[in-house]
Amino acid sequence: MPWAIYDYRDHRGKNPIREWCERLQKPELTRMNHKIDLLEQNGHELCPGLASNLNKAPHLYKIKINGRVAARLFLCKGPINMDTEYTLLLGAFEVDDELPEGTLRIAESYRQEILRDPSNRRGKHERVQR
Repeated sequence: MPWAIYDYRDHRGKNPIREWCERLQKPELTRMNHKIDLLEQNGHELCPGLASNLNKAPHLYKIKINGRVAARLFLCKGPINMDTEYTLLLGAFEVDDELPEGTLRIAESYRQEILRDPSNRRGKHERVQR
């Protein structure tokens, strides 16, 4: 059964996931799209290594892409329907194995915003192509 994939939307209705993906170089974007496709087709449990659960934030998962840059995409299962959907929350770039300060806190706050207002704080995933 395919999973529904959503993108977080900010208070202005903008899609920061799409904006972040547009900043990726073509090789990293291609790999990221492939991993999102796998997530949609199988969920993260059927694809070992696709998305890792974060011990510091149990509701969050991270997709890693290593290339010219260390791209990281944070997501959660649900949060509205935990059995059929994922929501992409925040993209970030690791530098020297370090995420920008507050990345996990921001991703979790986005998840909480979606729980409070699901109809305005997320929308269907918008795939970026090049």
